[in-house]
Amino acid sequence: MLRKATLLLGSAAIFAFSLPASADNDSAMNGESRRIDRAAAGANGNDVATRIAADFPGTFGTPEETRGIIAELRGGDLQGSDKGALGYGEIYISLALAQELASASGMQPEDALNEVLGRRIEGQGWGQIAKDFDLKLGQVVSRARSGNERLAAAFTRPEKADRAERPAKPERPMRPERPERPERGGRN
Repeated sequence: MLRKATLLLGSAAIFAFSLPASADNDSAMNGESRRIDRAAAGANGNDVATRIAADFPGTFGTPEETRGIIAELRGGDLQGSDKGALGYGEIYISLALAQELASASGMQPEDALNEVLGRRIEGQGWGQIAKDFDLKLGQVVSRARSGNERLAAAFTRPEKADRAERPAKPERPMRPERPERPERGGRN
């Protein structure tokens, strides 16, 4: 217990000294997370999970297994967390960070995901998690942005400018001209 308390105090001190650098990373990642959540809002959860799983082919198993992981995280099955269910944005970023960690460290992707989620439950920001594992967030931010574009294309309604235009009204037919009145004779 003492070791854990010392570790938490040490982490808090490191976090306090690295706040400015990781705050920028956190704000970028949080912005991408909110964009993903907005793109997925109102969409069928299975469709969103399928789209997210497609961005991580083979990393976390089959597409069905990846969708199962996403469903668990959406269901709030995080032990030790009072956060409840995660949003699709947090899930996407967690998967992306775990994939980067697994490829950089040789760790199994599921173990890397548990590490990322464990630190997130402890209250660490995305920038701090990346820094702790010596990962570059630029790749993760780039991946989240491209994932956003794919989700937005799949789940958002087209803007007014993108909608089909109404057909033009037909022109009114020309009125026939009135015949001229004949001149009257007899008056001068």
